Amino acid sequence: MKNKEGTFEEELVKFEKKTYINEPQTFTAASLKNETNEFKISIGNIDSTQITESEFNHGLQYSVIRKLKRGAIPIFKEIDMHGLKYQEAINVLNESINQITERRTVCVLFIHGKGLSSPNKTPIIKPLVKRFLSCHPRVLAYTPASNKLGGEGATLALIQKIKQK
Repeated sequence: MKNKEGTFEEELVKFEKKTYINEPQTFTAASLKNETNEFKISIGNIDSTQITESEFNHGLQYSVIRKLKRGAIPIFKEIDMHGLKYQEAINVLNESINQITERRTVCVLFIHGKGLSSPNKTPIIKPLVKRFLSCHPRVLAYTPASNKLGGEGATLALIQKIKQK
């Protein structure tokens, strides 16, 4: 009997070949694209009520989403952001995604911590990471990591390959 689902790479290739029209979205973030196709995103005030724990691009196959949630996709890069200040974290996020120049879609683990050591026990970096990932055009999906990868203290993101001209 033939397996109904293809491999992860085959499913992503099918997804990347399709074009989707996204509805216009408004954010409190500003993104700037420079000549080298790098996006710089700056985030102003973060309203924690607007931040979702997970977000998935429309058209992404359910099997890919399920694999991402389980932590079954191999992690290409881990970025530890413990102890960073707000602006330092934004710079690390911008640089880390722009440095990924793979010709394939990759999974990145952002380790931000739960925020229990923050003033008033209110997380600062965690909502920043979620907001940043929701604004960045190359992020196909993000979700809290599985317990073995850090649970609520880490976020898995699926980063789209760079489009070749």
